[in-house]
Amino acid sequence: MIERRRINRVKSKVRVTINLCDIRRDNAPIGSRITGRITDFTPYGACLHLDTIKCGDHHLFYTTQDHENHVVSLEYRADDEDNPVVVYGNPAWYDLCSSETEIAKFKLGIEFLGGQDQEILQKFLAKLAGRQDAEEGWLKKLFQ
Repeated sequence: MIERRRINRVKSKVRVTINLCDIRRDNAPIGSRITGRITDFTPYGACLHLDTIKCGDHHLFYTTQDHENHVVSLEYRADDEDNPVVVYGNPAWYDLCSSETEIAKFKLGIEFLGGQDQEILQKFLAKLAGRQDAEEGWLKKLFQ
């Protein structure tokens, strides 16, 4: 199979909180929060492993496809920090995980929204990578 990715992915094992949000209502949450793990990411998006594909009664993928004002929020909170970093995206795909090799039930591909604050997105990605020096290091190069 031919690799078609724009940029190499960075491996991760970071746990995040996921919710559906309504952008017309100032990103008000829809349904209930779930948790998942980011397994890899780029400046453009991330792959999540989830135990469920639903936030309450709402399917993460189909709800965002059916309602253009609904997006997914990804919230990361470091253990030593009070304020989480939140970024927004749209699901691009989802699939069942292979039961033999994966501990989660679903994989979900998220494409980060282009209109969000790029500083917040960079901070989010730097935290995922475990790097506080992102302005000077490899992560800055990803955004150029």
